[in-house]
Amino acid sequence: MSETPLDGGAPESSPADDLDPAQAALAAALLEVLRHVEEDAEELTQVRWFALLRSAQLLAEQPSLAAVLGDDVALSLAQDSQHLTSVELEAPPATADPLESLSSLEWPEGIAGLAGCFDLSPAQREERSPLTGADGSAPASASTDGQRMRAAVAALEDGTVFCAVRRGDEEQVALGVRLLPDVTEAIRQAVTEEE
Repeated sequence: MSETPLDGGAPESSPADDLDPAQAALAAALLEVLRHVEEDAEELTQVRWFALLRSAQLLAEQPSLAAVLGDDVALSLAQDSQHLTSVELEAPPATADPLESLSSLEWPEGIAGLAGCFDLSPAQREERSPLTGADGSAPASASTDGQRMRAAVAALEDGTVFCAVRRGDEEQVALGVRLLPDVTEAIRQAVTEEE
């Protein structure tokens, strides 16, 4: 799997690398969360959290959803054990810091994972993580271009993690597993400890 550093450096590995099915499902869910949040809010003043549910399990537990989705879509989702549906959670006390917000977040039992979407200012990005990650890669905070950054970070109950990051008003989204290492690890720990 390749990671696209935000500093314009070379990718960590070949862009032709494939994501495993869990990472692909998580990446798709994060991109959907980003689209949803951007349709709803230009600037995020607090973290927005989403429970990630297995779509096939959701359809099995609530068959009436098939009528809303249509037979073809419902059948496709019912046969895809990896597909994730995001459901926005009630917000904890308002804070723009993802780690602080996560510490007071409550989520329902039985979720497949958890995703958070938030904005970071350049100053917050510099506080978030060091200039290079433990593996030598450049995390998202290494960018010093002065633009706000919108991030969506998620983890599944099996420990799979993924990040999607967009700087400012750019259309391109950087994808990877270690773009915001501190937030990614905190969400992973929270989700895997809830099993």
